[in-house]
Amino acid sequence: MDPVALSLIVSFAVLFLLLFSGVPISWSMLLAGLIGFAGIGLLDRGFNLATFTTWSLATRESLICIPLYLLMGNLLFKTGMTSKLFDLAVNIFTRLRLKGGLAMAVVLACGVFGAVSGSIAAAISTFGPVIIPEAQRHKYNKNFLASTLAISGGLAYLIPPSLNLILFGIITEVSIADLFMASLVPGIILIVVFCAIIYLMVQIRPLLGSPPGMNQNISWQQTGKLVLDNIPIVIVIFIILGGIYLGWFTPTESSAAGVVAVLVLAIIGKNLEKDTLFTSIYGSARVFGMIFTLLIGAFTMAGFVSLSQAVAASGEYIKGLGLGAYAYLGAVFILYLILGCAIGSTGIMVLSLPILFPIAMELGIDPLMFGVFCCLSVAIAEVTPPMALNIYTMKGVANDPEVTTMGMFGLVWPFIIGISLVTLLIVLYPQTCTWLPGSMYSI
Repeated sequence: MDPVALSLIVSFAVLFLLLFSGVPISWSMLLAGLIGFAGIGLLDRGFNLATFTTWSLATRESLICIPLYLLMGNLLFKTGMTSKLFDLAVNIFTRLRLKGGLAMAVVLACGVFGAVSGSIAAAISTFGPVIIPEAQRHKYNKNFLASTLAISGGLAYLIPPSLNLILFGIITEVSIADLFMASLVPGIILIVVFCAIIYLMVQIRPLLGSPPGMNQNISWQQTGKLVLDNIPIVIVIFIILGGIYLGWFTPTESSAAGVVAVLVLAIIGKNLEKDTLFTSIYGSARVFGMIFTLLIGAFTMAGFVSLSQAVAASGEYIKGLGLGAYAYLGAVFILYLILGCAIGSTGIMVLSLPILFPIAMELGIDPLMFGVFCCLSVAIAEVTPPMALNIYTMKGVANDPEVTTMGMFGLVWPFIIGISLVTLLIVLYPQTCTWLPGSMYSI
């Protein structure tokens, strides 16, 4: 057997062996990549690549937005600026008197929260302790609301500033600003689809939920106060997304502007304490350190795979089979579901994109649509067993014996079908992802 092919097989075998042995994915990819380089007698080149990658990433401007967006989300969460978001959403759906309105409020709150955080864990941690008492008070099925939050938290994967979109842009060198705008319309569609699914579920199974606040009289004064309480969130969203769309900021500049805006608003609202600032900085730095090592491992592994010509050979093989773009996207969708059984969303992105993206470009797939497609696919992987990180996170946050993993698994499937339908929509109509970036003002 050809030494390069043998090294490739050994490298991937070592990678999955390390992953299933519990070794962090960043170190698994780094070691597998170096073993691949060693197999073809170029270990020194592998070390040089890992060293250069570390320096290159540390000096890349686009990477700065990751810790800044993380810091912004942490500050919003810890200063309590997002605490009234769910209350406002509940207030809106209380007035609409819709069946399943409380669950719809969860979806809307998560969608807005995703536009200022990009973190699923933060969304579940913010709303999780609130929704269970609300479920009790309004006589909703607790597993229904918990599963709604677990799946709706995935909106943070899609709605900018999504961490996965940023990673996609860094790994593939696609414009992060264009990716942000490309994901907005599918994100809004997904919110509407989730609300429609909730309405149908409650129509079919009325015991899941009822209209929130049927016995409450909500005054316009209460509504007005909640709107005023959430003005800081609106300001931050406008600075981040409006600033990018209007051409005022690059994504990196918007992340810095967002942090400054949150700090100023927290100081004005007297919500900022020294401990809050330090814990937010520490938490953001810790997560960014993990992401940084992931990228080093991913680029090292990708360097070996590129050297082996495996990507080019795979592209030619797929073309030879006569498979078109649709079949390829279907295969990627299934692959992400399988990888989601063992790896988190960030790991899936950094592990797969250096290999899958060049093949997608060979098949003529739009890069913006492919980025949104990947984010939707990993959102499904995060709630499907056995990994189902969002489900287990929600179970821990709920801290209620009536909230069970099996109960949530049983109720999350309609939402998974909804995400799959939105994914199919963007594949059939890529314009849903491409028209908004095309209308952006350039800097």
